[in-house]
Amino acid sequence: MKALVHPLTSFDSIEVGRVYMINPELLKAELAHHPKSLVRLYSKGCNSPTCQQNPFCEQFADENGYRLFLIMTSYDALEQSIKQNPTHPLFVIDNDYYKENRRFIYERYFLNDLVGYPTRTRYKDIPEKYVKASLFMYEYDKFVDVLDVLP
Repeated sequence: MKALVHPLTSFDSIEVGRVYMINPELLKAELAHHPKSLVRLYSKGCNSPTCQQNPFCEQFADENGYRLFLIMTSYDALEQSIKQNPTHPLFVIDNDYYKENRRFIYERYFLNDLVGYPTRTRYKDIPEKYVKASLFMYEYDKFVDVLDVLP
C-alpha cells in the first residue's frame, strides 16, 4: 500500500486524489499560512459514532472557511479512501519521520506533536479528550481546540 503514497515536497503541487506522507513539521509550517484549519486524524474503517465521514468534514470545512487536512493514521485501505473521491488531498502519517513501524507508537507521537505535548508522552499523561478525538482546530499554527464531532 505504501507504493500509493507520494512524498510531500511542497503544498503548492499537491493534487486531489493522491495520498502524501506528512510529518508534524510540514503540517505546522503549512498551518501557519491559514487563519483557520481543521485537521482530521482518522483510521479507515472506523465505525465509532465519533468517526465522521470525510464528505461531512469536507462540507463543514468549505462552508465555514477552514483549510482541511485529512490525515490517515495507517497505510491500510488507502485505495478505499482514494475511491471515495475526496475533494481535498489526502495525507498519511510519515512513520519514517519517527523511525517507527508500529502504528500505535507513531500515531501517538504524531498526536502529541499536533497538540503540543512532548513527542514521546504516553497517552495516560495527556487529557483523554485528545486521545479520543479526531478533529483538531487551529488558528494559523496554534492549536485551539479538539472535537469529538463537528457541530
